[in-house]
Amino acid sequence: MEVSILKLPGGSARWNLVVDYMILRRKVFVDEKKWDLVSSQEMEFEQYDSVGHAYYVIAHDEGHVLAGCRLIQCDSTIGKGSVTYSYMLRDAFLKLIQLPSELCDVEPPTSPRYWELTRLVAVPGNRLAVKNVMSAAHAFLIEVGAVGCLCLASPIVRRLASVSGFQSKTLGPVCGDESGKFIAFEIAIAKNAEC
Repeated sequence: MEVSILKLPGGSARWNLVVDYMILRRKVFVDEKKWDLVSSQEMEFEQYDSVGHAYYVIAHDEGHVLAGCRLIQCDSTIGKGSVTYSYMLRDAFLKLIQLPSELCDVEPPTSPRYWELTRLVAVPGNRLAVKNVMSAAHAFLIEVGAVGCLCLASPIVRRLASVSGFQSKTLGPVCGDESGKFIAFEIAIAKNAEC
């Protein structure tokens, strides 16, 4: 299993992995969970997937995507119209998108030293791929000088992060319904973490 970190334009030679990751996102979030998300041509995507804005951490084996996530620096802005987006957790808190505003108890930061990890998805039953994606994301965030990673994922992912040696804290309550539960939490970015 290999893990690649991709962003346009530099990652264009392996962009097929990002396309396959977005196809996996649609299968899980739209087809299985029945979430009301934007999808087209078998892919799930949104405003936060804008070119030059998002990094993708993707675990793959012989060209097959096993798991992936999206990383966005928390000082980013998207758009210049009447609504300017930043990143998912902050925009939910500010009630700019249709996610519960109570995901975070306090307003999320806009510091370049914080990053957001969202859209973590894996083929069913592949926890090793999820752990590898999280470890690669952690190593990348150390490299770029991050101090924290704000995550939006299922409570199971939070537990997996804890047992994998990541130091994390909850940012708000568990939200969701019968189609899936999710929670916001922060992972401390430390060079000595056991990941």
